[in-house]
Amino acid sequence: MYKALDIRNNTEIVIIDPKWLRAINQLREFDRQDFLVCQGCGQPVRLRAGDRRREHFAHKHLENCDYAEGSAILHNSRAVLYEWLVGKFGDKVTVEKKIDGTDLFRPVDCWVEKDSVVFAYWIFDSTLKPKKRMDLQLIQEKPRIHFNWIFTANLLHVEPDHPDRIALSTNEREFIRDSKYDTVYAKGRLTTKGSLHYLDAENRKLSTFRSLSLYHGPQIYKGYFLSSDLKDVLVSPHQGEFVHRGEYEKLQEYQKQLKVNGELPCRKWGSSIFQREKDLHKTPVASFSPFVIGKCEFCGEMTSDWWSYDGKTGICKCKACLKQGKS
Repeated sequence: MYKALDIRNNTEIVIIDPKWLRAINQLREFDRQDFLVCQGCGQPVRLRAGDRRREHFAHKHLENCDYAEGSAILHNSRAVLYEWLVGKFGDKVTVEKKIDGTDLFRPVDCWVEKDSVVFAYWIFDSTLKPKKRMDLQLIQEKPRIHFNWIFTANLLHVEPDHPDRIALSTNEREFIRDSKYDTVYAKGRLTTKGSLHYLDAENRKLSTFRSLSLYHGPQIYKGYFLSSDLKDVLVSPHQGEFVHRGEYEKLQEYQKQLKVNGELPCRKWGSSIFQREKDLHKTPVASFSPFVIGKCEFCGEMTSDWWSYDGKTGICKCKACLKQGKS
């Protein structure tokens, strides 16, 4: 973990913040006096600072704490993302944010408080069980918070001979994010679902699939692939979304052309995608596919409010049954 609490004043210490990296000896003294504790469980943590691994905190006597979990890929991705965000927003950024009043299974990876809104960044390094996916889907409905989902590069499965096709897990399919930039690449398609982002922390690259649409159900999707060095990636000031260089200009030109032609954005979106950017964070993931109705394998109801759907059979697992513990 990269964050600990100083029990004397309950202040947060982020070890990868440059100001604390310059005060390692001071933190070692805090460690010796057991001033540093985990924000999740309150147990004492020790400072780990050596030549082989990035500086971090670790539990001294770990009993049971979800905040200690996470792969090396996740921790490295979290640190790289944090450093990138600090370059954009400075001291408005923190890492490993615990949201008060929630019982998420781990903290939000990165958190930016900008004016009256919050940009939250969650990194997926593996597939999640249905209950955890549901918890994330529910938490994203909190007002003022714009969630941005990021997958690690090891989860990116592009078809070798078809760079515009990607195999998506249930986890990825459920967290496709609607973006105004999808319209630039939609090329008249009415059933595009959104975008997915993949972070290669080792090489500091960001890959994005825009304007995804189902190509061969239930896993193979087709879209427009972009890849950039992380240093060249921009960030939307409205939602904190990743934007590749040149995309904003393409969007401006697209909007201009629509006005010249007297056209409106695709009505399948429900309303102008350009007018409702501020409301995207309120939209549940399932509503990205409002026209797909399946039959729940547990209750037999026909519904579009599902968390898992098999495109071949039309069988789904609805959220109502999930809340009853059926998964």
